[in-house]
Amino acid sequence: MILIRFLINFILFGALFYLIWHFFPDAFTTLVSWIKIIIDYAQQFFTDLFNRISASTSKKEVEPAKTLLGIVFTFLK
Repeated sequence: MILIRFLINFILFGALFYLIWHFFPDAFTTLVSWIKIIIDYAQQFFTDLFNRISASTSKKEVEPAKTLLGIVFTFLK
C-alpha cells in the first residue's frame, strides 16, 4: 500500500513540475535556481563537516614496525 502511494505521489509531483515548466517557465527557472543553491549549500556543509571531523580525528603516523606488516617485514630482513 505504501509503495502504491509513493508511486502515485511521485507521478503527481512530476506532473506538477511538468505543468509549472510548461505554463510558467520563469517560475520553474526560479525553482531550479533555488534548488541549486540549496544543493550547493548542503554539499559545501557536508564537505566542511567531513573535513573538520577528519582533521580532529586524524591519527599520528604509526611506526612501520608496530603494524602487522611491519613486524613481518622486520622479521624477514
